[in-house]
Amino acid sequence: MKLIAEAENRKQAERYLSHGADEVLVPLQDACFSALSGVSMDEIIAMHRDGMPVTVLMNRLVLSEDFEAMESQLRQLLEEGISVTLADPGLVRTAVRSGHGKQVIYRPETLAVSGDDVRWWMERGLQSVSISPLLTEEETLQILHSTDGAEVTLHGHTLLGVSRRKLLSLYAGQEGLQQLSFRKDLCITEEKRDGRMPVYENAYAAMVYSDHILESFAEIQGFAAAGAARGLVQTAYLEEAYVCDTLHLYRALLDDHAAAEEMNAYRQKYAHLPMEEGYYHGGTIL
Repeated sequence: MKLIAEAENRKQAERYLSHGADEVLVPLQDACFSALSGVSMDEIIAMHRDGMPVTVLMNRLVLSEDFEAMESQLRQLLEEGISVTLADPGLVRTAVRSGHGKQVIYRPETLAVSGDDVRWWMERGLQSVSISPLLTEEETLQILHSTDGAEVTLHGHTLLGVSRRKLLSLYAGQEGLQQLSFRKDLCITEEKRDGRMPVYENAYAAMVYSDHILESFAEIQGFAAAGAARGLVQTAYLEEAYVCDTLHLYRALLDDHAAAEEMNAYRQKYAHLPMEEGYYHGGTIL
């Protein structure tokens, strides 16, 4: 299993690679549903040409009026030999028809929930498909055993919802507040829960992230043994030092070098953070 970490710039990417990541996932500027800061096309291509193992995140669902421009960016990346994580089926089709399907990781966020789903997309000639992080461990393992080369989300605040409506801007206007878009210090809570869910709005959408940090320390070796090709660490709203320690621990688990003392020290150091195993051991919500 490759260990993948999201990174917002070259310096951060280098740091994550030095702490155990095999590859970095870099968000392309103005092409993502993500709270991560985007990176320019020129910088991404420079990182790739310098030999950095980089994949590009382009997970926006694209409106018809934007499709030609996004398709042009995609073609440029593919022709450079750079792999791309996509959510828009139209862009996936472009990549496949141009003979670059093996450079595509299809990540429909919460939608890949069965072996049939994953197999169908893999049969289009893709490199990988990202399994929904909202499944139980048993369901995830069943998909991995029945497919070949899938991706699993291991860690981080997962993206729960995206709305094309600028919800934060609408709220700010209604309440007479200053602009709330592009701020990374905002959270919402539900009336019957205490969890603080990070919310973010960019030029294209409003996004809601999970209040907890998904962690898969107990599951990663089973996922790898079941055939997971890629394990993703999502880094939005996480401090760099924490991500580095997390990558180091996952790397040790994958290499079968992790000791109980190391795990205990990590959990004590970050006991203040809301790390949970998500839906792995509860009933699925999908």
